[in-house]
Amino acid sequence: MSKFIEKLEKASRGESQPLGFGAAARRTKESPMLLIADLLTSDPQATREIAHDGADALINQTQATAGEEKPETGETPWGTRLEASQEKEAEHLQEIGCDFLIFASEGTPSSVLLIEELGKVLELELAFPDSWARAVDQLPIDAVLVSEPYSSLTINQLLAYQRLVNLVRRPLLLKVPTQLSEAELESLWNVGVRGLILEIRNIETIEELRELRKKIDALEPQIKKKRHPVEVTLPFSLGGTTPEEEEEEEEEEEDF
Repeated sequence: MSKFIEKLEKASRGESQPLGFGAAARRTKESPMLLIADLLTSDPQATREIAHDGADALINQTQATAGEEKPETGETPWGTRLEASQEKEAEHLQEIGCDFLIFASEGTPSSVLLIEELGKVLELELAFPDSWARAVDQLPIDAVLVSEPYSSLTINQLLAYQRLVNLVRRPLLLKVPTQLSEAELESLWNVGVRGLILEIRNIETIEELRELRKKIDALEPQIKKKRHPVEVTLPFSLGGTTPEEEEEEEEEEEDF
């Protein structure tokens, strides 16, 4: 199974750390959101630093298109955007350690969905038709990425994200800038966003990734309360009889 998707599912379930004295010493806080670095630079130093300091996964488009050897990401999983022309390169990508693929529905060959070893992230527009919802939900994909970049968080935007999560029932990934407040992060988590993608254009922007990492780790998402079922009480008029009393009267009449 894809390591990135496994991390994403843990964040979606909100898995807690194991209990017990043996586990207590090595217990760490699970992040409620994943932070994915989108590498727009071929600088190997930037790749190494990000992989070991802050990112839960990497998107390495430069490495994949160049057809080079495995990137130096250590234990951090990495993936790439798969273009239509790269369909035949999927096997090579697996060989050099690619863990997940990101692709659009338009122009992507359906054979990509048959690759079981790699995680599959489908890129969708926020305003995709409701009539597609059931079809998308039945596709063998693991997550959904909003194609539009994040701009500002309004109630209208939150509704659009919540709609997408409800329709396709998959973890939601979002492209974001670094200027996100703690309140915005919490709101995004509460509607179902489980992964934030940050563009890294040069080694200087790594500090921005570290700052966003701190905000995510400090996030304390609210626990949604379970809704209690509504109890229905049948009304009866004052001075009348209850259903139990009516049943008792019927039994007495039968005795005669």
